[in-house]
Amino acid sequence: MPNVVFVDDAGVIRYTKFGGFDIRKPEHRQLAERFVTSPDLDELERQAEASLGLEDRATRDHFQQGLAFYREGQVDAALAEWRRCLILEPNNWIVRKQIWAIENPERFYAGDVDLNWQREQIARDG
Repeated sequence: MPNVVFVDDAGVIRYTKFGGFDIRKPEHRQLAERFVTSPDLDELERQAEASLGLEDRATRDHFQQGLAFYREGQVDAALAEWRRCLILEPNNWIVRKQIWAIENPERFYAGDVDLNWQREQIARDG
């Protein structure tokens, strides 16, 4: 699945990744296995950061800050941070899809993901 949510035994959400998660990738599988065997949150965060697919440290910082804003309900601030990511890494489709999903939830969360619409966006922005 492209999204993942890790929930501990107490029902507390410990980690989320929306878009781009692929259990077939060794780094994602290792992240999941690490959480299941020993939910060391510091190590989980380090591994999660490495699996974002973001090349530049500044981009990762903007992405993480965007996630923090989003979790706090500050959607506009989150989108602004993610747009900063695209200035640094304009071809990062993980970030683009994150923005698209927030701005166009009907294309992502109302039934099947609208892949044709995504292809149109890629052709337009590509």
